[in-house]
Amino acid sequence: MALGEGGDHGAALPLIADQAKHAAAGGIVRSGSMWTAAAHVITAVIGSGVLSLAWSIAQLGWVAGPAAMLRLRARRLHRGANQQEARLG
Repeated sequence: MALGEGGDHGAALPLIADQAKHAAAGGIVRSGSMWTAAAHVITAVIGSGVLSLAWSIAQLGWVAGPAAMLRLRARRLHRGANQQEARLG
């Protein structure tokens, strides 16, 4: 006997707990707003980026990982100084 096939094993349980609310609305009731949608997208993008950065540095190892971080920091400082010079004069 497969799942969902009849029998005298009791009544089927509903998949949605609030059947009345679901039926009255004609489907799934969405209670989110544009702000909550934007917050979910931002946390998904930023969260995965932050987690992948730590993982990628860890994959480089104890020597190459910190070396890569220092090299990227030096590059950022150099580019920032060049941009400031270009702005000032």
